[in-house]
Amino acid sequence: MIYAIIGASAGVGRALASAFAAAGHDLVLVSSDERDLRALSSDLTIRHGTRVTAIAADVNDGDGYLDRLADAAGRLGALDGMLFPLGATA
Repeated sequence: MIYAIIGASAGVGRALASAFAAAGHDLVLVSSDERDLRALSSDLTIRHGTRVTAIAADVNDGDGYLDRLADAAGRLGALDGMLFPLGATA
């Protein structure tokens, strides 16, 4: 199965990414922190053998964001689900 996790590089999103990868699911990970996202993607691929596509993007980017998400998901196949453990800091 293939899941997209929006807000994947920290907190609950990171824990979900790890749990889903450990269960053998392929992932589309989205986060605004490109450096952390690359490290997480590599770790999950090496550790669990899972296919991971990473998108460094801000959800406030509107259509550009959605286009990038659709393109990334299309490379893995149809998404089976999306998780949105988004957080914000002021």
